[in-house]
Amino acid sequence: MENINEYNLVYRQSRYDELTGLGNYRSMLDYAEKEFSASTTGVICVVDMDHFKRVNDQWGHESGNRALKIFADYLLTSWHQVFEGEARVFRYGGEEFCILIKDIDDSEFDKVIQKIRYYQYQFMQLPIYIQRDHMVSLTFSVGVARWHKGDDLKSAFERADEALYVAKNSGRSQVWVYSDIVGKIKNDNLERKAE
Repeated sequence: MENINEYNLVYRQSRYDELTGLGNYRSMLDYAEKEFSASTTGVICVVDMDHFKRVNDQWGHESGNRALKIFADYLLTSWHQVFEGEARVFRYGGEEFCILIKDIDDSEFDKVIQKIRYYQYQFMQLPIYIQRDHMVSLTFSVGVARWHKGDDLKSAFERADEALYVAKNSGRSQVWVYSDIVGKIKNDNLERKAE
């Protein structure tokens, strides 16, 4: 019995982030492999808290951890409510999170983006007490990509991550969709070549 409990503890520690309780990168890989088959469609969101280093620098790492926990709880609660259990939230490092939403087809995609923007705005309005008498306002940026039939986690993640990069470099606190940035990336590359 003791060995079983020890195994369960080690397994949990290897799959879940201790601070937030969310699945970690390994858990995300396992989930994607199991739940997103070659015929699955969906959405992948790469989420990054904006200017998070400032929280740690100004208030300390304990306050930063508190902010991360609040943010993780917010993502988990809001995404689960909106997508009725079809969304899974993972922390894959630092202040970076990934959300996988199953069974979203092209006809539902725009509604998903609207909901993400709504919940992003709602989070900006929340007073977040990182210490008893110190409140901060936090924002986050999101890169979104469709999970096409035949995708794997690596290809879908790379597209969402490119969209996140544009969101961060376009002023932060934004939601960018990969299909919307393809033209922008091509134009930027052409301009660089012309210089």
